[in-house]
Amino acid sequence: FILSGNVQIVKNRVPEASLGVGSYFGEVGVLHKQSRSASVVTETPCTFLVLSERNFIGLLASNFLLALEIERE
Repeated sequence: FILSGNVQIVKNRVPEASLGVGSYFGEVGVLHKQSRSASVVTETPCTFLVLSERNFIGLLASNFLLALEIERE
């Protein structure tokens, strides 16, 4: 989860999206047991909330609305 700053999502060396405060990335790999599909490059100084796979799955199990939101993405 991005707590401060902005990042750029890059696939095959092509910028695909910019994300900022409140956004998240990396969930696809955790949820589907896949390797990463893109790289994340900081555009500004950033602070992140990093969750282990176990804590991420626990968070989703305890928060149905968050789980729905992430699955829709």
